[in-house]
Amino acid sequence: MFTNSLGYKLKKAQQLVQEGYLKQTAVFGLTPIQVYVLCILKDKKLIRPSEFATILDISRPSTTALIKRMERDGLVQRMPDPANRRQVWVLATEKGSSLMEMAKTSLELSDQELGAMGISELQEFKSLPDTLNAVKKPANEN
Repeated sequence: MFTNSLGYKLKKAQQLVQEGYLKQTAVFGLTPIQVYVLCILKDKKLIRPSEFATILDISRPSTTALIKRMERDGLVQRMPDPANRRQVWVLATEKGSSLMEMAKTSLELSDQELGAMGISELQEFKSLPDTLNAVKKPANEN
């Protein structure tokens, strides 16, 4: 039956986690992907929009729209590259950094609210997608 398929089970689990994340980040006026962008900026400080597309596995047009919305909301700012005027760098604003810290803590609490799982089960559950993503594609899909 389809409800026993891996794809279906992963979709249901993803929906459960995503709903919790949406609820938690909405309190701060953010979406989960905006929190991810701000977390990336915390680690890297400056980043080109194309790097967001790669890291987040989203299209470049989607990345551009996301950055524009975040800039409009005062979460990030774009800065031209002095060496190449066609390139821009993105950096978090003070407001973006502050909201990211609060939202990140909230997302961590959301993970902990998966209370039916113990700590070790939650850690194992978090590692399983990495294992799945590391599986090589069949030769005909290269």
